[in-house]
Amino acid sequence: MSLLTPTQPRSAHPGDGRIVLENVSWDYYLRTIAEFENSHVRVNYFRGRMELFMPGVKHERIKKAIARLLETYSLEQNIRISGLGSVTCHRDDVRAGLEPDECFYITTALPPLSPHTLEITAENRPDLAIEVDVFSSSVSRESIYATFGVPEIWRYDGQQVCPNVRRSDRTYELSVSSPQLPGLDMAVFSDFVNQAITGDSFDAAVAFKRWLHSQNKA
Repeated sequence: MSLLTPTQPRSAHPGDGRIVLENVSWDYYLRTIAEFENSHVRVNYFRGRMELFMPGVKHERIKKAIARLLETYSLEQNIRISGLGSVTCHRDDVRAGLEPDECFYITTALPPLSPHTLEITAENRPDLAIEVDVFSSSVSRESIYATFGVPEIWRYDGQQVCPNVRRSDRTYELSVSSPQLPGLDMAVFSDFVNQAITGDSFDAAVAFKRWLHSQNKA
């Protein structure tokens, strides 16, 4: 693999598998995501700053636990949800791109099947993105989501899943509930997520399913 060296490289962040590069051109970013296609390297880009992130086991376990329980909820409540995982998303006109930890379509139609990256438009952006904040990012992923028009981000801060809702000024505001899924008790959901992370995700999903059944009968 051969990559040009941008100006003013920054060293990797100790222990979290991140490398940040400054003054990176958009063309360089596009070449980079093409080089790393089908790899475990995630690439974020915003306003000339590019971050390469290699997620570890903890990060991947958390994001999959959240996604599994969300999908369990959608099936039990008969809510049509489609996921695209960590698909590479970018907008050429604003020079921004990232791979979400997980992303889902709820009211927006799922984009057509494509073997390549997803170029974001107002018609095909995800309704919900999931972000694991155990490690902080050096690139403003929230700003990228706001630019994409993603209406809601769920952040896991190490203890709970916190919905953040996009406002008209293109910033996100913390919310106690999810506008995309208003019937979901986020405090209870977070408890099951923590069970899945510290224990077995299958057992946590079964327990969550039983809890949902008990609530539906109430």
